[in-house]
Amino acid sequence: MVLVVVIFVAAVAVGASALWWIHNDGLAAEAATSAPIAVTVPAPRAAAVAVTVPAQRSNTEVRAWGRANGHTVSDRGPLPKALVAAYAAAHSS
Repeated sequence: MVLVVVIFVAAVAVGASALWWIHNDGLAAEAATSAPIAVTVPAPRAAAVAVTVPAQRSNTEVRAWGRANGHTVSDRGPLPKALVAAYAAAHSS
């Protein structure tokens, strides 16, 4: 009974901030005893696998091979990944 009176008098003397402190202190004690919060972390993305032309072959040779084997190949620009993969499969040891 005396504790309630002291809290009430303190709340009146200090204002609403004392009630806020008492309320939050009770929440902190409750949070300390509650179960931990589960956090979901996304899985890392898989790394891209690069298909490369063997070092001894040039883009010109790959383009010539592609044309000779029925692939549509431009004269300039990057080689299509499908062409590089087909060339590598045909020339793998």
